[in-house]
Amino acid sequence: MFNQRIVAALALLPTCGVRRRRVVTRLARLMGLIAAAVCAAACTGGTNPVSSTAPPATSPPAATVSSGSVDDRGARSDAVLAAVPADGPGCSAAAAVEGRVVWANARGLADVASGTPLTTATRFDIASVSKQFTATAVLLLSFDGALALTDPLSAHVAGLPAWADRVSIDQLIHHTSGIPDYDLLLTQRGIPVTTPTTQQDALDVVAGVTDLKFEPGSTHEYSNSNYLLLAEVVKAASGQPLGEFLARRVFEPLHLDMAVQPGDRAADVAVGYQKLNQQLSPVDPQWQQVGDGAVITTPTELARWGDNYRTGQVGGPRLLAAITDGSVPTATDPQAPRYGAGVYLLPNGFLGHNGGWGGHLTVLTISPDRRTTLAVSCNRDDDQDGWQNLLGGLHDIWFTG
Repeated sequence: MFNQRIVAALALLPTCGVRRRRVVTRLARLMGLIAAAVCAAACTGGTNPVSSTAPPATSPPAATVSSGSVDDRGARSDAVLAAVPADGPGCSAAAAVEGRVVWANARGLADVASGTPLTTATRFDIASVSKQFTATAVLLLSFDGALALTDPLSAHVAGLPAWADRVSIDQLIHHTSGIPDYDLLLTQRGIPVTTPTTQQDALDVVAGVTDLKFEPGSTHEYSNSNYLLLAEVVKAASGQPLGEFLARRVFEPLHLDMAVQPGDRAADVAVGYQKLNQQLSPVDPQWQQVGDGAVITTPTELARWGDNYRTGQVGGPRLLAAITDGSVPTATDPQAPRYGAGVYLLPNGFLGHNGGWGGHLTVLTISPDRRTTLAVSCNRDDDQDGWQNLLGGLHDIWFTG
């Protein structure tokens, strides 16, 4: 069963501490297991890396998308979501077909202290799911002629060591640069996520790196530093901060209610919760970096965004090709996902990414024919069984019938 496979995958996610945007090899393995699960049935950051090798799968049949009626799938989705407790942090989810949201619902509380319920309008920090927007910004600038993907990092970002001459923009996009993750660099300096840090603070620790972990282009290793630096590339090439560029070139043209707002604490943003010392507690992270995360939005808006991978309304055919062209393997196993422009490419054609930050978890999945998108966000990351059952159940309904 698909759900059993996805339960096993999501069990890899950590259940304590403040989860960073970093998903590292856990996410690669998660996406590999989702790929195997979808193949079997139908065909989002922890700090302790695990093997990125996905379990082997043999001769997967062609992927399909559920053929049940929208009303039927919506009713079954409501039933799956009903398992989320109503009196604690919860989840919001949405499914869209060809850009039209055909189902959305939410259950649980956005703020336990005030009793504010989650609704489909409640916003979340989608963490590493944000990376695809940063990659899209870079690709659009390459189409504009403002940069080339082969440009060295040093051509756009000053103040870095000599290794920046050897790292290309394309290698940043695909996590093949060898640059260590700034999350770990800050943590190694004794800076917890509850201590305020800025974009510049993170850039400074990256600038302090003397040696890369491997020769650029030789292997894939997920690192948030890559997308932190891509935000600076966008700023240098466009003359606008990443958030402004995305608003003008992506969010506004697609009429998406999205914004790059690290640490947004507006009333309509869910409070994130984690179990610390055996007690469910609100999380208030203070790191303020962009590029690798920090897009604030709802599952409904994410589901609408997914249709751009079908239509190319923003970016056109060149963007659709560039998302997957140049993708790199995330492991030696041929059934492991590949990493494209800010998204994972599963062996049977699905696109996806997930992320977690400050008690928020998000998964975005797009069908092989690009017609159906499912987005799920929750504001607690300690209830692994509930998260796994919800995600697995909804994937079953929308992608496997």
